[in-house]
Amino acid sequence: MEQEEKDDIQLAIESLRHFNKQYRDAYHDYRNGRNAKIRKEGSRVMDNASGMIEIWLKSNDKVLGIASGGERPEGFDRRGYFISIFSRANLEQEVKDIIEKLEKLLSEESTGA
Repeated sequence: MEQEEKDDIQLAIESLRHFNKQYRDAYHDYRNGRNAKIRKEGSRVMDNASGMIEIWLKSNDKVLGIASGGERPEGFDRRGYFISIFSRANLEQEVKDIIEKLEKLLSEESTGA
């Protein structure tokens, strides 16, 4: 793997972490906000963060392949993959799992494993 590709994956990891934290914090407001305005804002931020996560996952073929568990999915398979992870119930954990896979890939590349 070339350095540019490693840098792209590292940037994706950092961005996914950022937007996953944003999502998690907003989810708390959405679920536990003391009034409708706070809950609505939490929902809006969650939608924005999940959209940014999707953009970052699709930004790099290697990232998308790792996230989806294999070769880059096409057509219906890709749509089904994103539908499966972008529910409010499991998005945060799915993104954590993807980050771990990406970090493992970079680690294996740096050690030559």
